[in-house]
Amino acid sequence: KKMGHYAGAMIHYGGEWYWGVDRLYHLEHRLSSLGIYAHPLFDRPAVIPPSKPAEGYQLEFYLSLRSPYSAICFDAVCDWADRAGVTLVLKPVLPMVMRGVTLSRAKGLYIMKDCAREARTLNKQGYGNFYDPIGEGVIRGFSIYPLATAQGKERAYLKSFMDGAFCEGVNSLSDRGLRKIVERSGLSWQDTQRALKTPNWGAPLEQNRKDMYAWGSWGVPSFRLIAPDERVVAEAWGQDRLWRLSQVLASDMQT
Repeated sequence: KKMGHYAGAMIHYGGEWYWGVDRLYHLEHRLSSLGIYAHPLFDRPAVIPPSKPAEGYQLEFYLSLRSPYSAICFDAVCDWADRAGVTLVLKPVLPMVMRGVTLSRAKGLYIMKDCAREARTLNKQGYGNFYDPIGEGVIRGFSIYPLATAQGKERAYLKSFMDGAFCEGVNSLSDRGLRKIVERSGLSWQDTQRALKTPNWGAPLEQNRKDMYAWGSWGVPSFRLIAPDERVVAEAWGQDRLWRLSQVLASDMQT
């Protein structure tokens, strides 16, 4: 705590924190760049698509408009689902701080720094140009989501909003910023203005939160991989778990 972190069992080197085994590859790459570490042991496993389309499988993707981890992995998750032939089911929820979960300053700072290096790993271009949509920006954003879903543009809309918030500094609290977000996702600004006045957006998000809590996850991004026979074959939390989902999918398709 005196060193500025909020949790135990952390590794600290040269002013940078490494959270367990999942972040040791960052430390190994850093040491390798200094010429003092030649043989990494904890590199992140590759994400491998199945050898044939995964027909009938579904991937539930729990995410939030204000989650930087959701933002940096969104493209990768969508791309993997498309290549694997998995049906992607988007399950947005309210941000933690808008549903009563406290966030300390130390935790917030760590998340921002950790997301920045994870974004580099995922090649998320432009990440770091923030405009925080907390509060009214999130409300405006989610009030449009039913419209995007009805028109089959929910994926494009979520990507546009999160790229705007985390990579382009777009102010979703302003009409100018929000119009940019919605129009490039293929939605009409006129329809959007009507959607902003409709108060029916909250119930589905709350149900998604309850579903997420029911299977044991507390935050986003989280995932559930469901087989054609409705078995849950994998549950995972974190933007760094796509490799695990790909392994489980390949294994389950062989049984």
